[in-house]
Amino acid sequence: MLDRFFELFVIVLVIFFVTLLLMEKVSYIYNVNEKYQIIYNQFMHGRVLIKEITEKYTDNICNLTSNNFDPNIMNNLASFPYVIIYRNLSNTSQEYIFGNGDIINIQNNYIAFTRVCYYNGSLFLVSVLVQ
Repeated sequence: MLDRFFELFVIVLVIFFVTLLLMEKVSYIYNVNEKYQIIYNQFMHGRVLIKEITEKYTDNICNLTSNNFDPNIMNNLASFPYVIIYRNLSNTSQEYIFGNGDIINIQNNYIAFTRVCYYNGSLFLVSVLVQ
């Protein structure tokens, strides 16, 4: 009788530990997928924002207009922290920064999208940092 009890105990113990290991593995997969989902959302928000700035209010060759320097045009997309930086490549001291996030805090963990555009006789590097 003791042998059967011991066998049953060992089987229950093995099933218990296998279940714990499976639960831990499922939890790990869920956490990894959640991290990838956050990165994917950052990427898609940044992609939409850079496309909005460089294509919707311009022609497809990225000729910037004065509307692009107006931070209010992005209010409908501003459900996430972002910073837009317009940096003049000809005159490095000329730089415009817009956004709804603090540039110091956003630079810790961000995805950057850049594109070179033409505006008023100069080339501008348009950078979108999305947190």
